[in-house]
Amino acid sequence: MNVYVEVQALLPNKTPVTKKVKLGVDPVSRPQGLDFRPLYDAGDIAGASARRFSCREATWGLDGWARRKTYEVLRDFTWLLFNDVSLEHGGFPGHATHGTGVAFDARYPGAGGNGNALNTTPSTRRTILTQARDGDLARQQQIVDWILQVRGNISQLLNDARVRRVLIGRGVNDRTNARLASHWNWNAIVDGRYEPLPNGTATEIVNPATGLPIGAWAHTKLMRADQHLGHIHVDVNK
Repeated sequence: MNVYVEVQALLPNKTPVTKKVKLGVDPVSRPQGLDFRPLYDAGDIAGASARRFSCREATWGLDGWARRKTYEVLRDFTWLLFNDVSLEHGGFPGHATHGTGVAFDARYPGAGGNGNALNTTPSTRRTILTQARDGDLARQQQIVDWILQVRGNISQLLNDARVRRVLIGRGVNDRTNARLASHWNWNAIVDGRYEPLPNGTATEIVNPATGLPIGAWAHTKLMRADQHLGHIHVDVNK
């Protein structure tokens, strides 16, 4: 006996599409590039409402619809403050890689969550980095503690087999998309260096508590990206 499942979906352009598949074979036939794997509402995760940095696109069913592995990653890493997964019926206008439930954005995971401007506000982060570079010892310790925590938390994601890659911003202003002279954000978090001085000299970030540079950080799944200064981007394996 053959058992079939028929699924009707409403595409983002409001076009209804019906697919009929036989159980026990390839679950999806996609001659037109359509993907009918189920999406799960991340809003069902315990405490999820407190872990968003905005909830958008209400008319499209909100933006927290995720594939199973993505849902599990969001569930398991409770420190993630996330956004922009996928719309209820797939797709995400303005977000080319967020339409199938396998990508999401998350705040930089330093202490304090949304209440810490280092996590959320690129201009403040750059100001504090500049103050630390120019000799403010309190700012130096603040930025070192923040970078080490961000590295530690992102490393947990990178070492998870479900996660395909994590993108960190180079040094491009999210709001104006104006390219900056240096990759100040990537330099600090990943390379362990302050933005170069006006004379072009690069300065290592030193931990005042130990007197030692924090050094560079590397991982095969860690990549640079334009923008992504107010948040990181995470891709999950399908």
